[in-house]
Amino acid sequence: MRLATVVFAPILTLAVACGGDDPAQSTSGGGGSGALGGGGSGGSTGGTAGGGAAGSGGSPSCGVQIPDNYPATDFDTNTAVEADVITRFKAFLQPMKDAELAATTKPTAAQLTALFDAGTPSLRSLTTSYYAGEIDGLISEFEKAAGNTWKPAEPPPATGGIYSKWIFDARGRDLRQAIEKGMFGATHYLHAVTLTESGPDAKAIDRVLAIYGAHPSFPHDDKDPTHPDQFTAQYAKRRDDKTDTNPGFYRKLKASFIAARTTAAAGADCAADRDAAVAAIKLDWERVLFATVVFYASDATKKLTVDPPTDADVGAGLHSLGEMAGFVHGFRQLGATQRKITDAELDELLGLLGAPAAGDATSYKFATDTAIEIGKLAQVSAKIKAVYGFSDAEMETFKVAY
Repeated sequence: MRLATVVFAPILTLAVACGGDDPAQSTSGGGGSGALGGGGSGGSTGGTAGGGAAGSGGSPSCGVQIPDNYPATDFDTNTAVEADVITRFKAFLQPMKDAELAATTKPTAAQLTALFDAGTPSLRSLTTSYYAGEIDGLISEFEKAAGNTWKPAEPPPATGGIYSKWIFDARGRDLRQAIEKGMFGATHYLHAVTLTESGPDAKAIDRVLAIYGAHPSFPHDDKDPTHPDQFTAQYAKRRDDKTDTNPGFYRKLKASFIAARTTAAAGADCAADRDAAVAAIKLDWERVLFATVVFYASDATKKLTVDPPTDADVGAGLHSLGEMAGFVHGFRQLGATQRKITDAELDELLGLLGAPAAGDATSYKFATDTAIEIGKLAQVSAKIKAVYGFSDAEMETFKVAY
């Protein structure tokens, strides 16, 4: 796989759409960085906790009152570019989804590349140069695999294809998930970083909220008929049991977004509080995605250790593995100061998942040599626990879908 340095896109917008995930739902809970009043680890809304900004109903150091609800004034106008990019992201993914449903559907690399490059700003321009190069390679592999059938074997076959409900390359990588979930970090998160690099105003916070995948109404529902949570917001929802009085990731991020929007609108006197709220958003955004990797590690383990496993079980297990690798790989070569996890830690995780940044993937071995490989998923979870300081109780909630 090709290495490249990260290039931050100009401050344009993006908001990308992600398809649904099969392994039901994800997790909940977990302490976050919180906000002043937004609740840190074990905290609750209204008090001082974590390392962030003023949460709902609180008051930051600059004295402005933080409302309970997100100010929605001009949200649709402010996020018009995001709406367009969301549409184009869905258009980029759709031919790959269609190919998973019918072997007669065979999108070409040229067609997929044209969708990746279309529009202003294009999806490519909003993605790290490193991961854009990875996507080029994945698109080429998708063209080779579409229309074929595949089954994990040792040695692996010459080409990939459809197995159960997904398209894998010859070495067991779920190709669409590598593209889609990788872009959660390499595109969505990168764009949020770009928008907030220097003194974001209220409009910029609106745009970050759209990229995150939520609406000012914060429905806490990915099935909401009007404004369903999507992208990272969908996973934050799945990591947060709304019946629990202790807020999980979704509610903590909501509090931080309200604080960021309010303090950004208040001007220079509230700049420090705004920056603290933005820092809380970025850290919990990252934590949500890696908590979701813990969910899929548990899910893949369950699917791949069914005795005896069906093709549906094995396919679903490899699909979960693909989700994990996508989320992890997308953070590689992002700005080192803009994330908690390091490239060295990411490379360690990718190696355990059989999806190294350089060299041949061995993901298929989780199906052909399960007894030896499956323990690596517990190692992935343990390393994520150590990086983010998750508690034992949090790690257990991450295995549940809400």
